[in-house]
Amino acid sequence: MWYYRNRSLWILLDAVVHHPSADWVRGTVEKLAVAALAGSRTDFREGLPITVQALQARRTDQHEEFDKRRGKAMDDVYQLQVGRRTGDITGDHKRRLAAFAEVLARLLNQPDEADDLLSRAQYLPYGFAGYGMPAYLTLAEAVRVCRPENRPAIDAALAAAQVATHNIQDDTFCARSTARFNAMQEFWWKLSGIDGLQAVATRLRDAPSAPDFAALHRVGEQYQKREWIAKLPLSPEMRGANTLQALADVYKRPVTDFQRLNREQGWAVDQPLAEGTPVRVPDPGFATLLAARFAAEALVDPALSPQARRELIQSLVPVAAANPTALDTVLARLVLADPPSDPAILDELERLTSYPTDLSQPLNRPAGIPG
Repeated sequence: MWYYRNRSLWILLDAVVHHPSADWVRGTVEKLAVAALAGSRTDFREGLPITVQALQARRTDQHEEFDKRRGKAMDDVYQLQVGRRTGDITGDHKRRLAAFAEVLARLLNQPDEADDLLSRAQYLPYGFAGYGMPAYLTLAEAVRVCRPENRPAIDAALAAAQVATHNIQDDTFCARSTARFNAMQEFWWKLSGIDGLQAVATRLRDAPSAPDFAALHRVGEQYQKREWIAKLPLSPEMRGANTLQALADVYKRPVTDFQRLNREQGWAVDQPLAEGTPVRVPDPGFATLLAARFAAEALVDPALSPQARRELIQSLVPVAAANPTALDTVLARLVLADPPSDPAILDELERLTSYPTDLSQPLNRPAGIPG
């Protein structure tokens, strides 16, 4: 994840600039700058290709390539389970199994096979916490898509997401991820459905930085799922932050944004807030996670007509576009909501989403879904 990498580069930069050789410093700083600008390859972008391949298999009744891809995913999971591979890729395995489960349940009429994949994804070995939290949220969404009534499995995925978010090492990343999880749990997963989903999705499209879509901090947050012995201690400044200014320092966001989101409270920036006080947190990236959550809900909302379901998910694509992983998820769910039947469109989608054998190469991505 870019945040981990760029924070590490920042720490390295501090050490580099103290080197006595100015020429060496200049050369090394240039390399660090190139690394920081290089972008991240940690985005998961396989959901849409998997969905398109499943559609082609259904259209032609030729399932060999799709089954081969699914078998490869399961072989990789088996290797992970016996301890050969762990760490940051664990989140990719969860997302991959979730994507297969959604197409098995929604396109290929194989709900039992989908259940098996979701169960396996839930109990994969624990990987890096920063990658785990959003992957577990995706898993909860996939359960909702495949088995809308299976609240215990949804709750299990959400509980795992909370454990992951509390165990992130870096203070700011931990705080931001915890605030995202708090908002998800409090507002967007409190009940299985989302009341007035169409209206909510429209507001997200039109005003993604509105207070409704902020992350959520609770003053005095205890991070109770943190493994304190195994993890670096959180700073006193983070755990004791109880003013808007202190929270702005912890989250590294402008205090004016905290004031805007919490304007109705009338808090001064240095006013101490009581323990447990909910505070809205500015988070430009949170809207992309909400877009994926709303797209999942749209697939199972009985109040939506097929046309309304398609249009709602389409409206979320621009919101998700800032995050390649969220965009992949929303586009895959758009195809699930309205599978194209024209063979020419399917062939073009397959070409655009073909996944390279060399994963260091970029994935061809469509700007949108034709048709």
